[in-house]
Amino acid sequence: MTAELRIEQKIPLTVGELVEFREWHASVGQVFRACHDVRIVNSIYLDSPDLDDYSDNLDGVSVRRKLRLRWYGDTTLPEQLRVEVKAKRGGLSTKHLFVTPRPVEFANHLRAAVRATRRVVPSTFRLDFDQASQPTLWNRYEREYYATRDGLRLTVDTNLLAAGLPRDRLDPSRLRTSGAHAVVELKFPVGSRDALQQLVGSLPLRIAKHSKYVSGVGGGPW
Repeated sequence: MTAELRIEQKIPLTVGELVEFREWHASVGQVFRACHDVRIVNSIYLDSPDLDDYSDNLDGVSVRRKLRLRWYGDTTLPEQLRVEVKAKRGGLSTKHLFVTPRPVEFANHLRAAVRATRRVVPSTFRLDFDQASQPTLWNRYEREYYATRDGLRLTVDTNLLAAGLPRDRLDPSRLRTSGAHAVVELKFPVGSRDALQQLVGSLPLRIAKHSKYVSGVGGGPW
């Protein structure tokens, strides 16, 4: 289990704004270098039956937690599953991560798979599973990864898709375009506020509040 404290800034982009961002990215030269191959990211978001996490995000609650299950690749049979709890307090974000010791079957019977996952996570994760036991949304996108030598990270997400989970299973045919055309995320260690401000000041685009979970749920019905 790992945890990291960081500052995150998001930039939802239209088609034209993505072109502007690509031009800016090219102009900064080797500041950000590709640090990982492009890959498909999948997430299942868990929430309470009353969608408390969704409501807290819409209401701008400054202290909140979000539970999701994540894997990589064009598959519903992940060989490795990441359990992630993101806790936000003001402008700071902490991500607690646990990787399951064996594959998880997610194609069908999602609630049973969630219960099985709860049994293998550390005890510190179980309250989150108890409070957010409902598989609510599946999203999928392609992510590009970049980083600087001093630990500043930038990701670019495109081909954003989402699907509701009304039948307790993952059905790729239900995936639909969701939210912005693309989303850029800037991720910085807490001690890098000055670097963050300098970089954001050079961007031709505006930082804005954005949540893939909120966009996906709000983009229904599914």
